[in-house]
Amino acid sequence: MAALPFVGEVSIFWIGAFGSIAVEICAAAKACADLDGACPQRYKKPFYIFTRFALAATSGAVPTVLEAANGLTAFYMGVSAPLIIDRLQRGLEPGENGQMALPQDLGATATTPSAVAPAVTASGE
Repeated sequence: MAALPFVGEVSIFWIGAFGSIAVEICAAAKACADLDGACPQRYKKPFYIFTRFALAATSGAVPTVLEAANGLTAFYMGVSAPLIIDRLQRGLEPGENGQMALPQDLGATATTPSAVAPAVTASGE
């Protein structure tokens, strides 16, 4: 249980579920803005609504199972739960010889401090 201002005691489950729902609210707002305020078709389909609520329930279970230390941690776990579930569903993506692929192997570019900031010499130039 976490104490929230103006609300009182709320279970970690509901805070995590609200984190997942908050992500969907933001996605829905963006989708509506992209369609000039029209409601996207996916929000009119009962299966999508049911699936989204099931995902929110699962997102509430993640901080409960992982024993979130406080409300903020539970909210963050709820927000990131769809990513965690997606990663579990896809499994590991092995690289060559069965080794785990590193981000640079997957096409991401790594930035090093020397590439981001110019080198400073001993004279301060």
